[in-house]
Amino acid sequence: LLVTADQLRHKFVANLLSSKIGLVGIVSEKKTDLKSHLGFGLESDAIIREHFNNRNLAEGSYFGQSNSFPKCNFLQIERGEVNSPSVIDWVKNNKPELIILFGSSIVKGSLLSEYNHRIINLHLGLSPYYRGSGTNYWPLVDSKPECVGATIHIATRDVDAGNILGQIRPGNIDENDSVHDMGFKALISGAKRLVDIVPAYLSNSILPIEQNTQKGALFFRKDFDSTSLIKLEYNFKNKMINSYLINKH
Repeated sequence: LLVTADQLRHKFVANLLSSKIGLVGIVSEKKTDLKSHLGFGLESDAIIREHFNNRNLAEGSYFGQSNSFPKCNFLQIERGEVNSPSVIDWVKNNKPELIILFGSSIVKGSLLSEYNHRIINLHLGLSPYYRGSGTNYWPLVDSKPECVGATIHIATRDVDAGNILGQIRPGNIDENDSVHDMGFKALISGAKRLVDIVPAYLSNSILPIEQNTQKGALFFRKDFDSTSLIKLEYNFKNKMINSYLINKH
């Protein structure tokens, strides 16, 4: 069973899982507007609006064919309702072997307890190096494109800190890629890796690896601002990706 958000990239993951593994159900959280997503005032900043407009265009280019969720038991909820008793009852009634999280609100409480070690998170970013929010954004602000990727891990009470089942970097990187190209390529690679990991985990043929969360950085939405975007643009203009590809080994 998939718990996810309601955007093209989330529908892409749902359709891939449905075609390769099979889904008994989907819980979909409604999309939030930019103002709610960022916080007071930031949505009026021109460089920030341009960043998210470009992300939306890139998302359509990569995932425009995934404009609907696959047919299965479906529950649409408001953002943040994932831990409500009615949602938990709906999940239980579908009797999933495994719950997969991608882009949802933080799952906690009784759902985590009920499905202990049976909730897997598709996390965009390489944990433990970058955890929390914007985890394929901040590595590029820090000039560390080698830390862009995806991590599949067991969900725990601590954010992005559960034992790791697999990791992958984005495939087919090009020197002209933008921050959005990098992020969406990481998502595609991560989703394909997830398809392999789920049956392997259910058959106990994967050994989860413990994270050392003392190593990395934890970011929140409030950390995002126009200053970081200016630094990001500077890094790309100074051929950060080209340098990474030359020195990738």
